[in-house]
Amino acid sequence: MSSKSYIYSLSLKVTQTLLGLGVSILLARTLGVDEFGLYSLSLAIASIINVLIQVGLPTYLVREISKLRHKKEWELIIFLYSKSRKTLS
Repeated sequence: MSSKSYIYSLSLKVTQTLLGLGVSILLARTLGVDEFGLYSLSLAIASIINVLIQVGLPTYLVREISKLRHKKEWELIIFLYSKSRKTLS
């Protein structure tokens, strides 16, 4: 990769971090202490659930698709593959 792509990637990451910080400050001032605490808690729970899904879903899909391939249920394999691409992306 060229140095331009590294600089572009770094600038996107810095912009994302600064926007996230700005939105958090804006939400904290707008919502107040109690509501922002509930928002933060729900965001933390969603992040934990997302990590668990990202860790367990690929293993589950490999197992299920291999079972379906043995049974030659091609339509269901295609359905699972398309849904998993949307979920994991």
